[in-house]
Amino acid sequence: MSESIKGIRLTSGDEVIGKYDSETHTIKDPIQIMPTPDGRIAMIPWCFYGDIDNGIQINPSTIIYEVKPTTEMINAYRERTSGLVVASESPVGVVGSIGAD
Repeated sequence: MSESIKGIRLTSGDEVIGKYDSETHTIKDPIQIMPTPDGRIAMIPWCFYGDIDNGIQINPSTIIYEVKPTTEMINAYRERTSGLVVASESPVGVVGSIGAD
């Protein structure tokens, strides 16, 4: 299994970051990345309505590209999915999830 944190862009326009296995095309703990009007980035749950504990298999024909995220994005992703804050010299400016308290 070649699972690592990747960013993927789909033909739907969704940009998602998560633990992606490029062999099985499965993504675990997926978070959708969306730009905000003030130039920051919002990270919101992707497919929050389903039971995705074992990941989501993505049809490879819907993937435009996959990319290794920057260190700042990986740290923001880890903070968002684990609750642990990773110290950073240059904050990404992540807004958080829509509808959060």
